[in-house]
Amino acid sequence: MTQFYLEYERLMYATVRKRLTDPEAAKDIVQECITKLIPKISFLRRQERCIKASYVVSTVRNATINYMRKQGRTDGRCCSLEEQEEQDMAIPEPSLDERIMLAEQKERLMQIWSSLPEEDRLLLEGKYILGYTDAELADMLGCKKSSVRMKLTRARRRAFQLMTEEEGDKV
Repeated sequence: MTQFYLEYERLMYATVRKRLTDPEAAKDIVQECITKLIPKISFLRRQERCIKASYVVSTVRNATINYMRKQGRTDGRCCSLEEQEEQDMAIPEPSLDERIMLAEQKERLMQIWSSLPEEDRLLLEGKYILGYTDAELADMLGCKKSSVRMKLTRARRRAFQLMTEEEGDKV
């Protein structure tokens, strides 16, 4: 195993360094990979050099990705109280004028909702109220996933057009 490590050490560190710059984390990941590869040493000895290299790269790459995911989950859950206070202050409450404007826009949307085509209502409600993904909407409409974005754009335009026409009629 020592010979194997010496032969592929540079490759392992180079693979980790493509994704991480922290040298201590890189050492930990390489060490973890070595312990994972020890039980497979008899299998690896029988393989050609290029297959061994691919196996090592895959192992190290996957371990690095797992490490980054774990760090991301930890970073997302943990923060200092000072950071939390800054985040809380960074999201200001909407002003009274903004709340009134939003309420008026909702009211206008409710007024024109029945005028929209059924497909537009399905798209807008599914995406913005029910939180469906594009793939789920595509299944519901019987179209390609790539078509959903354009259909949503057109549905929003039609809704906006009806809202502005409705507003023009009142003025």
